[in-house]
Amino acid sequence: MTTADDIFDSALEDVFSALGVSATFDPVNETSSLSCTVWIHRAEEKPDAPLGYRISSAVEQLILEVLYSELSQVPAVGDRFLVGDKIYIVEGAAPGEYTGEIREDNDRVLKVIITPYEPLS
Repeated sequence: MTTADDIFDSALEDVFSALGVSATFDPVNETSSLSCTVWIHRAEEKPDAPLGYRISSAVEQLILEVLYSELSQVPAVGDRFLVGDKIYIVEGAAPGEYTGEIREDNDRVLKVIITPYEPLS
């Protein structure tokens, strides 16, 4: 019998198949990388600015979303996602997201703040 959770999980997989891109998750404390599908987008809200200052669009945060079922772990600060020829470094959990503990009934999609890695020339 199909449950509501099964339908929701299937819908999430469909969304990631349609909107996501192939990536490789490269955790800093592991030796093996994992293939996954990610969705990268700009944060809906800009980070807080000190009173009297504006934050330019150049510092808007990038959010990476990935299905927990593909990683089976929470990305940690410093972990990397390789997307095409770009490398993104995990900076931390997206605002309002998990604090490192996964609640199986709720955390199907993990959201982290990322920054593009740009090596010094």
